[in-house]
Amino acid sequence: MYKQEFGLGSLGEDGGWGLGNNMLKETLVVNTGPIGAFAATGSVVRKTGGGMYTGFAGGDATWTDAWAYYLATSFQLSPNNRLEAYAVGAPHRHGQNVYKLNLASLDPDLARSLDGFDAGAFDDYPAVGRGRSPNVAPVSSSYAGAQYNSTGPDAGRRSRHNSGYLNERENYFHKPQVNLNWYSYFGEGLSLTTVAYFSGGNGGGTGTIGSVSWNHDYGQRFPDWDATIARNQANATGSRGVLRNSVNNQRTWGAISKLRKSFEGGMNAEIGVDWRTATIAHYWEVRDLLGGAYFECAQSNRCTPSEFWTETERSRRLGEKIHYHNENTVDWLGAYAQAEKTAAAGSLYGMVGWAQSSYTLVDFFKHGAAAGSHLRLASGNIGGYQIKGGAVRNLNDEWSVFGNAGIVSKVPIFDGVIDDNNGTLHEDPQNEDFRSFEVGTEFRSSSRAVSLDINLYHTIWRNRTERGFVRDFGGIEGVDGLVTLLGVDARHMGIEAQGAYQPSDLLRVDWAVSVGNWKYLEDATGFYRPDDRSTESVYLDFYIEGLKVADAPQRQMAISASLFPANGAYVSLVGKFFGDHYAEFDHLNRSDPGERGIQSWQPPGYSVFDLHASYSFGDVLPVADGGDLRLFANVYNLLDAVYIQDATDASQYNGYHDDGDRHDADSAEVFLGYPRNLNVGFQVIF
Repeated sequence: MYKQEFGLGSLGEDGGWGLGNNMLKETLVVNTGPIGAFAATGSVVRKTGGGMYTGFAGGDATWTDAWAYYLATSFQLSPNNRLEAYAVGAPHRHGQNVYKLNLASLDPDLARSLDGFDAGAFDDYPAVGRGRSPNVAPVSSSYAGAQYNSTGPDAGRRSRHNSGYLNERENYFHKPQVNLNWYSYFGEGLSLTTVAYFSGGNGGGTGTIGSVSWNHDYGQRFPDWDATIARNQANATGSRGVLRNSVNNQRTWGAISKLRKSFEGGMNAEIGVDWRTATIAHYWEVRDLLGGAYFECAQSNRCTPSEFWTETERSRRLGEKIHYHNENTVDWLGAYAQAEKTAAAGSLYGMVGWAQSSYTLVDFFKHGAAAGSHLRLASGNIGGYQIKGGAVRNLNDEWSVFGNAGIVSKVPIFDGVIDDNNGTLHEDPQNEDFRSFEVGTEFRSSSRAVSLDINLYHTIWRNRTERGFVRDFGGIEGVDGLVTLLGVDARHMGIEAQGAYQPSDLLRVDWAVSVGNWKYLEDATGFYRPDDRSTESVYLDFYIEGLKVADAPQRQMAISASLFPANGAYVSLVGKFFGDHYAEFDHLNRSDPGERGIQSWQPPGYSVFDLHASYSFGDVLPVADGGDLRLFANVYNLLDAVYIQDATDASQYNGYHDDGDRHDADSAEVFLGYPRNLNVGFQVIF
């Protein structure tokens, strides 16, 4: 099978298709079919594109350059034993649009339509356009400085993606996964499934370290690469600011084994064990010296040197590690038992599970207790458990009711146990606790033309660990930070419903509705730290009690109408509606007791329509056994709606605060949703 897709975006003021934002995706799938006891399927995908966003002064911000592959094989060892092997991966590079902007910059007309948007914001934040990003900027084509990344899909010295532009933010990664599955049937309803797997990830993301020259012509900063390069070249002590890679390399090995037994009377029981171990290395390295001969890793350049370096070794060259180098391990062991009883009247289900995790940290930049050793920390084993159960009762051939409940004590994530900035263990790490229940009903008409599902849910989530990104930490440009909240308690409750109606083979209507009420129950404690690691983590109280859980709409609705006018033809119109969406709050703002109880700004609700169509010509290709040709087209955001998809409340970077209100539209920074874009292609099956 061969499949090719093309994508176009409409970013121009006239609404025309922007060829500069094109995408090309090609997929090739090959199947061997059964060859005796053996069978195999393989696929390769190639995707390139310019992306939807360009810089303030030009250049693709969200370009993509990616591959993907998949290989599956099966071998029937005997009538009761089968082996399967899988390998999948997706090496890729792509530019990123990381920073939200003030709405006055992105779309002044939408900004003016919002209540309370102060006119002063338009002076501070001139219009740049809907598809602009501050994360890419021009660089002189005469600059020939090499770039470097130690791992990833194109490790080693390499040229930049575009000779005329330079991305501040780029992501590159390759995380293949390999599985070996063994299915064995022993007879009398007894079977064993064992999966052994490996997953290894190499790559990272880019950013700046040190002092970089920034341009503020549009109110929001973007890099001035030529000024930075000229300053670095003129500096006798090397580059003052450089591009760095934040590297994340992972290795995970694991095995899952499940023994299942089917009994007479509709009873099935299963026991299983799950083991995995992971090693994760984190470090920064010099990606691009931006004109200098070396980068001096010192506090004056916002870089923390290793305690093991000599003075000479602080002058870091291309590809050398800077700032920090940690290695973490995560070890997991779990087991469970479950049983299910099914009968005409309904079913019962129950399970119990147990798990333990342990974490370690090795900091290769800090001295340990013994002379010449590295700092090492170990959490020891931390245990957790889960208990779940549910029941379904069939009232008649069309209606049924159900209920589920669960208690989960989940081991905290690494950041909830070890502070790798301070190099300390948290004194009393608490498991994350869930208490949830769900009740609902299902309806299936006897003709199967109508279906309906309704459920009510209620979940209490305690002691969750949350993290938030901080840019320009402490007001210092180019220094990012991380906020970690410990002991976050939240309640999620609501109602969900979905249904379908198909009166004939020509028409089908589907719909879904979700209405939630999600909020934080208590204040929390936590800490923040700068990425330059120049200071120890600072512990604070965070006043979040009563705030709505942000960054996700709590009211959602979708409806689609699908037509099947002829054999092989399909047309569908999908409408999606979102509301009750609260802007993500800046965690550091919520360490001020004066902010207690003040909800984040609520962006306006929005609706988006998509159109999908396809037509299959059948066996029309002149190949052996015939070949099927299918054409398809998808128009996303058909009406080119302008809407706020994500927002951060009371932005300290791109907010307007002169009007005295920190929780309104002009104080927020936002991402707008994608404009209208078209995806067309064809698929050949032979």
